[in-house]
Amino acid sequence: MNNNNISNTDNINFRELALTKYGTIQQLIQQGIWRGEFYSKGQLTRNDRGWLWKTIVLHSDLDCGPDNNIKNNNDNNDNNNDSNLLPVPIVTDDNADSPLVGEPTSKNNGNGNNDSSNRTHNNHNDDNNKSNNDKANDTGKKLNRGIRRLTPIQTLSHPLNKNSINEGNNATKNTVVDDESISMSLSDTLDIIDLDLSRLLLDPIFQENKVHAQMRQILYNYMIILQKNEELNTTIKINRNYQQGFHEILGLIYLQLYQTSEDDDRIAMMNILKVYTKLMKQVVPNFYTRSSLISWETEKFQPILEKCSTLLYDKLYIQNDEFSNLIWLLRWTRLLFIRELPMDYVVIIWDHILTFQYPLDIFMVCLIITLLLNIFEDIIDEDEDADNDELIEKLLHYKKTSGVKLIDCVELCKIAGNLCELWSYENYEDMMCICDTFVKVRVGEEKFNRLNEILKDKAARKNANSNVVDPNRKRLEEKLKNRVKRLTINFKR
Repeated sequence: MNNNNISNTDNINFRELALTKYGTIQQLIQQGIWRGEFYSKGQLTRNDRGWLWKTIVLHSDLDCGPDNNIKNNNDNNDNNNDSNLLPVPIVTDDNADSPLVGEPTSKNNGNGNNDSSNRTHNNHNDDNNKSNNDKANDTGKKLNRGIRRLTPIQTLSHPLNKNSINEGNNATKNTVVDDESISMSLSDTLDIIDLDLSRLLLDPIFQENKVHAQMRQILYNYMIILQKNEELNTTIKINRNYQQGFHEILGLIYLQLYQTSEDDDRIAMMNILKVYTKLMKQVVPNFYTRSSLISWETEKFQPILEKCSTLLYDKLYIQNDEFSNLIWLLRWTRLLFIRELPMDYVVIIWDHILTFQYPLDIFMVCLIITLLLNIFEDIIDEDEDADNDELIEKLLHYKKTSGVKLIDCVELCKIAGNLCELWSYENYEDMMCICDTFVKVRVGEEKFNRLNEILKDKAARKNANSNVVDPNRKRLEEKLKNRVKRLTINFKR
């Protein structure tokens, strides 16, 4: 076997090879992941990837430097799981409308204690004595409080409407309250979690009662962390409610970590929550808060795209004035490509994301741009009759659009990483050079130049059409001018 490669085979233990080859976590990250040594001869098993994610993510939670020994680091991490997850409370009439964090909305029992709080505490203790299957079955026995609302909070503004966002100091007392600032109740939160988990299709394992109960408990604990944690982002107001998509991200992490053989249920669930919390610490502020997502598109995605490829920028923003690119960007970013790419491809991207070598908001921009370059000829369509609806369809079904021409995943991450570094150094010329070269290699220089000319011709025709004055509109404007003129004369008299 080549000493420079690590692969997963029946006769070779991935973990032992990694421990032998890489002395430190930083070496494992730089050589094993970013140089692609882990992927040279085959896919990692879920058990292998679970160990890898724990190693590269959880080590930073310990009191150690990035060059700490891998084996000692994992031993310390295994001994650092003394805490337990909070049990999910049973929903009653007393606590149904209470927030996840804070005082329940019910009357005192006369002794200065909140009766609902005592009941919830007792429910926690009772819940600890139930099996995981019993917990899952409890979800079907909730009190019927009327018609289930799929969206518990009434939406007060369109999620992609820039004008609907309060601008801090510009907000006044008469400003309509942003729906993101309204806290969901315990009952509504658990209802939505149960609904999402019931239709999670990443793997058949999620239809099992035990797995449903464990996922539900992890999500409940994460929501407690999210609502209590004030360190997510100090410059913007974070949406701290449960949102659709949380369960899919957790599902992918669960699949990799839960089957790590040496972990019991308690340790496995704690490790899953820790990895999930650390990832979501960057995902939620950037992509699950509406104002941040809009700012990310205008302040990061658009500028970087323009520096990388003026052709793609012109196609998506200059020539396109009929739809918002957030239609497809929202799903790409919030689910970290889970629905856009094959699953064995997505987990390799996540290997790189979880190293946190680059800020997630910038790395996601560069990953998306590279994926767009991968289907450059499909976006810059030679068909004169192609419209924006077809473009949106292609971007919302990227897996089908890219087909067999999908770029190698490790190469994708390397290019995105290079673009991140060049952007940080403001080396815009090299960014464009990398992107143009990539497209020319993929489609050929002759076709690249032809597509370039097609795009320029379309832009010229659009500008010409925009300069043509509608004669009916011109006559109407003249009538209005004459009317204003007559009114002015009469007023002066």
